[in-house]
Amino acid sequence: MLSHYLFGIILLATCFTGHSDDAWKLELDKEGIKVYTRYASGSAFKEFKAEIIIDGSLSGIADIIADVERYPEWSYKTTLVKIFRKEGNIIQYFYVSDTPRFMKTRVAFFESEKTIDPKTDEITFTLVNIQGNQPISNGEILIPTMKGYWKLTPLGNNKVRVIMQMLTEPGGIIPAWLANMVVVDSPFVTLKGLREQFNKKSNLVK
Repeated sequence: MLSHYLFGIILLATCFTGHSDDAWKLELDKEGIKVYTRYASGSAFKEFKAEIIIDGSLSGIADIIADVERYPEWSYKTTLVKIFRKEGNIIQYFYVSDTPRFMKTRVAFFESEKTIDPKTDEITFTLVNIQGNQPISNGEILIPTMKGYWKLTPLGNNKVRVIMQMLTEPGGIIPAWLANMVVVDSPFVTLKGLREQFNKKSNLVK
C-alpha cells in the first residue's frame, strides 16, 4: 500500500514538473502556416507558437491586429470584443469566446500593448489578463489564464513574418487533455484568417 501511495505522489509530481523543459514540437505545417506546441512550465496545458509569412506591408498587418473589435471577423472562436479603455499604445478590452451551449461562456478582460523596436522596426503586441471593470453573468466564466504575444518582423521584399504565441487555460470543467487536443486549431485558423483579412483589406484599397 505504501509503495502505491509513493508511486502516486511521484506520478503526480511528474505531471506538473516533467514538461517544464520541453522543446517546441512541430504539430502542423499546412498552407504556409507552422504550428508548434509544448507544455508550459507549471501547467498541464500546452502553449502554442505559430508562424506565417505574409506578402504585404508591416503597418497594414499591424493595423489589423490592433483593430481588436474586428477580431470576430477572423480570429478563432471570437464572438465579441469591446474596448473599454484606450491610452496610447495600450488597449484594454472585454473578450467573449464562442463556447458550446452546454458549457458556460468563456469571457476575459485583456490588456494589449504595442511596442516597436527602433533598430529593427519589429512590432510586438503583448497580451495579458487583467482585472475587469464590469460584472459578468451567471452564464459566463472568466478565463483564468490567457497570455502571449504577436510579433511582426519585416523580412524585406514586402514580406512580413508573423509569430503568434499563446498559453490558454480555459478554466471550469474543461480538462487539460481535451484543451490540448484542439490547441493546434486556434492558431491555424487565426493566422489563416489574418492573412485573408489583410488580403481583403488590400483589395478594397486598390
